Amino acid sequence: MNTQAYIPQLLSPEQVHEALAKHIKMEFAEVGTNDWSLIDEKSNIGIRDFYSGFLKFRFAGGLAHADERDRKLRAASFFCECLEPDGSNNERYRVGFDHPSVYVLVRSPGANANTKLKDFEFYKESNGKLYLYSISEKVIEAIYKARTAKQNAAYNQKLEQTGHFQSQGYKDYKRKQRGLSVR
Repeated sequence: MNTQAYIPQLLSPEQVHEALAKHIKMEFAEVGTNDWSLIDEKSNIGIRDFYSGFLKFRFAGGLAHADERDRKLRAASFFCECLEPDGSNNERYRVGFDHPSVYVLVRSPGANANTKLKDFEFYKESNGKLYLYSISEKVIEAIYKARTAKQNAAYNQKLEQTGHFQSQGYKDYKRKQRGLSVR
């Protein structure tokens, strides 16, 4: 059995700021004491205190769980992007962070051009082959957001090409909207 006392690693203010930016919980205490407090919005410390040399910092709950917390934060949302269509003009999306997957949306027979996602079959692309795949609601939401963003970009490009954004009506509309705040 190891009888040595646990000595927390001293962290620089830059490391503390980086950890807080990544939503990793941090604790602080005055140098020479063992009275640790969690750094949160109620903490009575400021930027000057980080650099004063009178405080010491550590990871709350130890560093052992930092990787797990980081994975949970990244898993909370999916990265999703539109890719170029495949040879059959099916929509393709890359979803994920560390090990992304490519999903192909194949329009169901009889569905019109402006279909919703429920009118598609989802396939996973692997080694150049497509496999029918049942995906989670979370992935469907990510694909929906990416698909909507792509459609909005195409729509705005058409408006730009037709000169809509340079029209007097649009300029008057933007001038009226400047003073309004959206809540």
